Amino acid sequence: MLHFTQKIAIPVIIIAFILVSQTGCRSSQVQPSQDQPQQPLLSPPHHVITITPRPAETPSVQTTPTKQELDISTKENRDGEQELDISAEENRDGELVFTIAVDDLITAYNETYTTDQEKSYLPDLTQWEYISYAEAPHSDYETDCYSYPIELSGPYIPSITLYVPSDSDFIQEIALDLDHHGYQEWAYELFEEKCLHILKTLLPDCGEGQLTKLFQQLYTLAERSDICYFGSGLGAQITPPILFWHESVGIYPCYAGGMLYINIIPVTQEYLNALTAKGSELHEIP
Repeated sequence: MLHFTQKIAIPVIIIAFILVSQTGCRSSQVQPSQDQPQQPLLSPPHHVITITPRPAETPSVQTTPTKQELDISTKENRDGEQELDISAEENRDGELVFTIAVDDLITAYNETYTTDQEKSYLPDLTQWEYISYAEAPHSDYETDCYSYPIELSGPYIPSITLYVPSDSDFIQEIALDLDHHGYQEWAYELFEEKCLHILKTLLPDCGEGQLTKLFQQLYTLAERSDICYFGSGLGAQITPPILFWHESVGIYPCYAGGMLYINIIPVTQEYLNALTAKGSELHEIP
């Protein structure tokens, strides 16, 4: 017969054995390393913006002209800035271009902008939105179209668009636009600023007051869609009903689809004569 103390000791030993076994099992489990990085439960969303690059196959400037070699030299103005030496020539049949390359225009525009704003505005062309069209407002041929800024969301910001022949680096047309569905003072002021700087770049002989008055005339006319709307469709057959011109630079307003445009195109005397024959109203900028 077991003694009373022996009866108590046996269960205690059994319980102790069970506790030691459980502790050993727990200690044998692999614990996470303190050096191992902890992964977040959910990764934050990322919005990837892809900007279409300028086509690598775009030919160089030297292959552009078909009538004669174009001169893109610059001259220095009275403020020491480099002015564009602009003229108009035919590229492909019936297609006029300015004798300035896109990169030269961007550089000249930023010089003008920096003088007034102490900073550049237009970035390298690789940061512009790129679209290729089978034809353009003043061309029956394939045309590359570059727009800045690129619109992603939010209110529409007035933009600058350059039309460039697919076989050239020269400029066929410059268009500046303003969303006219609802007037907003900030948008108008930005549109005016962009227009005035492009006018200063292309018409360096004109005074600032003269260019401001010209912009106001263009804007007022562009609002009158019954006069300035040139209809639908693209191609060299488009005839501006009203054109302001100075030497090789032609400017006309347009209203289409709730958008207000100021368009700048190259002109020659032959082209001006053709517009007169079609009944267009021409105004020479002194």
